[in-house]
Amino acid sequence: MEEHGEKNRSLPHRAPSEIDRMVGQRVKFRRMMLGISQQELGESCSISPQQIHKYERGQSGMRASRIAQFAVALDVPVHYFFETVCEDTVLPNDLIEILADSKNAEMILLFDRIEDDAVRDTLLETARSYHRVRGTSAANVPESAQG
Repeated sequence: MEEHGEKNRSLPHRAPSEIDRMVGQRVKFRRMMLGISQQELGESCSISPQQIHKYERGQSGMRASRIAQFAVALDVPVHYFFETVCEDTVLPNDLIEILADSKNAEMILLFDRIEDDAVRDTLLETARSYHRVRGTSAANVPESAQG
């Protein structure tokens, strides 16, 4: 018979799930979109940058209270982190990696702020022309996204 206090009451360790990885990617994406470092996010949430890194890579799962804390720090509603959970809205991993790059995120933000459709069309056509000249294609870009 075990004496009081000797019984291990902790939950069994579980491996992070695909949802943990997807939520972590959304944390990273939003952090990068805001131009916030892991250090800055960690300071605002009272956790280490190393733990932020683990969350973003999906190596550690997050409690609901931590997700709520990130929502406040990153100025998004809690459901933002779960928008990609439904099958029909999941972003491909390569697209998430592209969007997580700070230069790509900046380009998207700046492009989105251009109000003149003619300028937007010209910039898009310039990018397409660049790839035609270089011999690369938009083969991996869905036709619906190519305009």
